[in-house]
Amino acid sequence: MAVSKLLRQDLQAVGEALEGRNYKLLFAGVFILLSGAYAVLTDIVVLSDGVSFNPNLKLLQASLVIAIAFLSSLTLTLVVYRSRTLGARIEKKNFLGSAAGVFATACPICQPIWLVWLGLASQSLFLIEISAYVALASIALLLASLHFAAQNIANKTCGVPLRKRDEKMVSIT
Repeated sequence: MAVSKLLRQDLQAVGEALEGRNYKLLFAGVFILLSGAYAVLTDIVVLSDGVSFNPNLKLLQASLVIAIAFLSSLTLTLVVYRSRTLGARIEKKNFLGSAAGVFATACPICQPIWLVWLGLASQSLFLIEISAYVALASIALLLASLHFAAQNIANKTCGVPLRKRDEKMVSIT
């Protein structure tokens, strides 16, 4: 199947899922919550002495973190839509990219603050150097999850194999 056709199907599935008011609100609410959480966890926003932006912030890395929040919100919305309309169960593997995103940082000299809070500062220093790669890997995983969720919506399948060795999906229609 051509890439343009797959992309068109994915966009149609996203549009279908976001047609309902409840799903738009779910997307917006989750995006706001995740943006705030990621902003704090990846050092975009610093909470010492009030709330302020990190002066060492790198715009590219901050943009990657916001993209992770956006894609995570969209993926969650599609998974919930698929679950409610097709009866598919929500699987944890759909959120692997989102989980990987909390290891990214938007500061070139800072570690993800939650690792510092847990006392893992010295053990995780290597994350500073590879943070952009972690964010890009997270985005790639989220795009794959988003694609598979959208394809299940477009094909009206729930993504459950008939048998362990059978690759075909169960059709809901």
